[in-house]
Amino acid sequence: FDYQPTSPLPVITDATSAGEPSIEIMSPQDGDTVSGEFDVVVEISNFEPSCDLFGKPGVAGFGHWHVNLDSSTGPMMGMGTMLGMSCETVFRASTEGLQAGETHSVIALLTDNGHAPLNIEDQVEVTIG
Repeated sequence: FDYQPTSPLPVITDATSAGEPSIEIMSPQDGDTVSGEFDVVVEISNFEPSCDLFGKPGVAGFGHWHVNLDSSTGPMMGMGTMLGMSCETVFRASTEGLQAGETHSVIALLTDNGHAPLNIEDQVEVTIG
């Protein structure tokens, strides 16, 4: 079908910001022990997370964030270690398949609409309980 509304939505244009985009993991904190399901909570500045733009053409200043375990580099920019993605400030993670006593880096990284990393990330070390 063709989208032909009588009142089309405004076109989303590049966002402008006085500062650089950033992401900071607020929880868990560095050194915490996590088990079962746990929330990864972030604070995002100068960047607009948007669920509606997943997989759409890039719009500067908009996108979402990925949660990786231990790496954000390598094949497919670390997507082999991705736990998931979010367009809000919380992601529900799980320790399923991880062994108690192991330590891992939880990495939050900003991505554009097409899932390409923006090389803006934060990480914390956690122990699996």
